[in-house]
Amino acid sequence: MTVNAPEGIDDTPISHRSRSLVTAAVTGLLAVIVAWLTGTILALALGLMGLTTTGALELGTWLAGAGLLGGWSQSVTATVAGGLEWSTWAAGAPMLVTLAVMGLVAATARRTEAPAAIGAVAAAAGAAAGAVVLVLASQTSLESTNTAGSVTQTAGLTWWWTGGTHPGTLLGSALLVGGTWWINTAALDWWRSGRALARGILIIPGLVLGVVVAGALVYLTSSPAVGLAALLLFPLLGVGVLLSIGGAPSAAGITRLSPEPYDLWTWSGGLMYAVAGLVAVVVLAVVVGLVLRARKHECDWLSGITVTVLTAGFITWATDAAVVVPEALGGQTRLATNPLAAAGVAAVMAVIALAVRGRVTENRPKAPDGDSAPDGD
Repeated sequence: MTVNAPEGIDDTPISHRSRSLVTAAVTGLLAVIVAWLTGTILALALGLMGLTTTGALELGTWLAGAGLLGGWSQSVTATVAGGLEWSTWAAGAPMLVTLAVMGLVAATARRTEAPAAIGAVAAAAGAAAGAVVLVLASQTSLESTNTAGSVTQTAGLTWWWTGGTHPGTLLGSALLVGGTWWINTAALDWWRSGRALARGILIIPGLVLGVVVAGALVYLTSSPAVGLAALLLFPLLGVGVLLSIGGAPSAAGITRLSPEPYDLWTWSGGLMYAVAGLVAVVVLAVVVGLVLRARKHECDWLSGITVTVLTAGFITWATDAAVVVPEALGGQTRLATNPLAAAGVAAVMAVIALAVRGRVTENRPKAPDGDSAPDGD
């Protein structure tokens, strides 16, 4: 007996795949909208705390572009004094925006049956299309003219490239959304196997250290708003701090206050600080390994190490905050940890944790004759 689909409904595999690809593209577009909503909420919070006078919609658009791994740039052209021209750019992902985007894409990708690679491309294309609208909406231009000459100022989110290692908003959004989609489809088992180790070594200690850093900022500035803003904009700042304690080079600087960024990593303070930092991260790795062993968590070495390494590299790269100004105005504002060195420290910590955990054994059911059931693939 053959049952035909109702008239007017095409239920062929091709139509099903087409719907899945449309879902992926729409998800990419929605991801940009979620980024803008999250950025606007952050901007409103910063305004209510009295930390900015920029309008919530304008600042929210900038934060959305940065959260999509893009950046912001400004150029000034003046006819005064024979003609002047300079430019600045800023980048560094507010991770609440980035995590909101990744959460939406991950949840949708796991429920969609589109082929992993094609779905990732479709999602990336949808995000890029949304980013075009976001970049266009962010562009501003202001011109002032008097008897001495004119000054023209243009600003907005960047298109393809921002500066340094930071992509533009179009490229960044496509990479973020497409990469998240691919990980949550083709590489989902790999991710699930190694994420517990990455969470224990990086995320949980990083959140704790982030709160400590925010408390230190409150103490130094006597302003609770500054500490709260640090938590809102850089909730995973502690991950970079942790990896710099383990030996990854880090730097921090503020324009007009420091001629160049200061080194903050332990090796810059001498051998004693370096050894103390290494001991701290080794002890943390041992504790994480003991916890995994007590919970009998099955995490193979390849997944555990690679997920931890890529998580460390991504967080430190994405949160590399920089405001680059002309040299005449002072040194750049910078808060960064070297991503490659951070990944190396994370790899060593992952190896130590897995070595401490050892081999996980399970109680297998007995066969009817009383012998152990054979292993199966």
